[in-house]
Amino acid sequence: MCSASSTIDNRSDNSQTFRSIVKLALRATVGLLLLSGCSREETTPPVGAVSSSGDKVVIISSLKPFALLIDEVYGDVVESSYLVPPEQSPHHVTLKPSAVNRLRGADLALWAGPELESFLPNLLDRFEFKALGAEPASIPPDGARFQLAALTVLPSHLLVEYQDGKEIAEDKEQPEQDGHSHALGSIDPHFWLSLDAVEALLIALEPVIVRLHTGNAQADTAREAPTREKLSSARERFIDKLRSSFPLRGSEIVDKFPLIYSYHPAFNYLLADLGIPDEGYLTKNPESGVPPSAIAAFLEAASQNEVCMLAEPQYRQPVERLMARLADDAHARTRTVVADPLGVEAASFSELYGNVRKALRACLGAEPLTTQPAA
Repeated sequence: MCSASSTIDNRSDNSQTFRSIVKLALRATVGLLLLSGCSREETTPPVGAVSSSGDKVVIISSLKPFALLIDEVYGDVVESSYLVPPEQSPHHVTLKPSAVNRLRGADLALWAGPELESFLPNLLDRFEFKALGAEPASIPPDGARFQLAALTVLPSHLLVEYQDGKEIAEDKEQPEQDGHSHALGSIDPHFWLSLDAVEALLIALEPVIVRLHTGNAQADTAREAPTREKLSSARERFIDKLRSSFPLRGSEIVDKFPLIYSYHPAFNYLLADLGIPDEGYLTKNPESGVPPSAIAAFLEAASQNEVCMLAEPQYRQPVERLMARLADDAHARTRTVVADPLGVEAASFSELYGNVRKALRACLGAEPLTTQPAA
């Protein structure tokens, strides 16, 4: 027969055991909840879920200018972001895991093409992004991801090629960088400074965005009409605003142009748009440096003519070193203007484009030189 004290002890032991079991169960439950929360956070959302729900289409762009453009024009129906920080060269990129996850979760990936973003084709293949061409195919109902290389859909007459002789002194022996090379005669990928090219890209994107937003696998005119008209109107207002904000031709800015050079050929489209002669560039591969022959040719031209050098922010220091080699009289005739085609500080595409146009006006002498690099 058990004593009263032993009975109490047994009850106490049983109570402690019960409490221990409850604590273990609670810990297990909390652990599972945390794990499931992490899993939901790290798992790529199903592609097409955004579109079919009637919410925003997720478009991820390789570069900030594309993301700014998409957001400014189609922000009502599109969620826009970009992969490559604008301070970083798009030629040689290692993406952070968070950027790779955002790419995986996109409905559409927008990029220029392998001429500019040589890091991207393998990732797009890995995540099975289906390529869209100049005539975008119908969006299949299987929730596929899509990718659009802008240089494949722009009309050929809008594209600018690197020309023989445009590099001040050709250096065909420069080594390729990580498999990336701007061969002479290849397409210049910096198309977004041409309003004609920007408009053509937006026109190519609209049917894809409409299908993804409405969730249609095939064309459905009645169902797509409201979204299509909304996007078309937004595009027309945007392009009209930019065209009306700036002179269409360089001759409307100044009567006489200085000789315009660029450190790296990022401004060919803008100069071509404005009908401004382009004297050439120092190097297509800044990572490889500037050939001595190109430096000598530029210094000779600057010693005899009024010259303006357009430079991107990341090349400010080498341009300053180059200008320091000019004689005093030549230095007085030479302008150095920093223009940022990647929009490091820009909050919108309009701001990016306006800043570059303003820099070009300074280069032409049409307004005070406010973008001179610090000495």
